[in-house]
Amino acid sequence: MEKGIVVVGAGGHAKVCIESLRAMGKQVDYCIGKATDHELCVGVPILAGDENLKRLRDEGMAFIAIGSNRLRRRLGGSRWIWDIS
Repeated sequence: MEKGIVVVGAGGHAKVCIESLRAMGKQVDYCIGKATDHELCVGVPILAGDENLKRLRDEGMAFIAIGSNRLRRRLGGSRWIWDIS
């Protein structure tokens, strides 16, 4: 069974990205959001808090879906979050 995608972010940009991923036939398992986010993001369970990143980084492919270009670029290049070696 193919592992699903973990979306980093749970706001408006994440919603658009999740819908795009679904349209491409991809499975999105979780979103990583803030403690103040709702429980679901367009039907995808939200795990609140960055502490979930360590636990989930080996469970699937990451998709950085944060609206801030600067933060998205920084997180996307962070080998701490997703080991791409």
